Amino acid sequence: MFGYQSKDLKRIHNQTLLWGADFGTGDLPAHLLADGEGKVDGVLYFERLKEINYPLKAIVSDGNRSLLRAAELVYGKPIIWQHCTRHFAESLRRLAREEEPKHEMQTNALCKQLCFVVQQKSHKAFHAALVIFVDQKHRYRTDKQLEMIKHFWKNLGSLVQHLEHPELELPMTNNMIENYNRQLKLRLNSLGQFHSHQNATNYLKLWNLYRRFTPFTDCKKPNKHRNGKSPLQLAGVNTYKIDYLKL
Repeated sequence: MFGYQSKDLKRIHNQTLLWGADFGTGDLPAHLLADGEGKVDGVLYFERLKEINYPLKAIVSDGNRSLLRAAELVYGKPIIWQHCTRHFAESLRRLAREEEPKHEMQTNALCKQLCFVVQQKSHKAFHAALVIFVDQKHRYRTDKQLEMIKHFWKNLGSLVQHLEHPELELPMTNNMIENYNRQLKLRLNSLGQFHSHQNATNYLKLWNLYRRFTPFTDCKKPNKHRNGKSPLQLAGVNTYKIDYLKL
């Protein structure tokens, strides 16, 4: 399983860092500096992932479907895609903020109800919440409310893949790679501008190795077992006597 995300790096001529984290280990097996997040960029990224024989089965990401098409093209097979429920909730809130003031309270209630449906952790709870929404949806009639409901139905299938494939133990969000994004942002904020693409590439390689070799220290349930081990160790790699700076 793989949590995919991108990060705009304006210090590198507006290039985008494409990367992902393995949900089982927290490892960062591949990254790529690309021109954007289109299908071509995604193909280049997933080709790099396939080169190291990463057994990709599923992706958890935001609503960018082009990366799914890129992954399936490179791997030559269907890939399970879990639409990050947090990103979906954010898209609903953006639509709700565009509502007319007189309908604001009702539209915010709709937003909360739709978010509640997709955040359920069992089939039973999901279907119960969905039935309640269907019974009440007739009360939502404004253009913005109907747009939100259409957006919900369009994405519903990809939002519940964590329920459809319990054997994969898919998370509902890609919070893990988002956390790595925040860590990297803190590092970049302390730096000046990269003066060349090569400097940026070298820095990102070094930071990536640093994260892969650094043991976890403050993981909480259900990942508490990771504490004291690095992502590579959790992936089964014997890192004893390996100096990542020499890599």
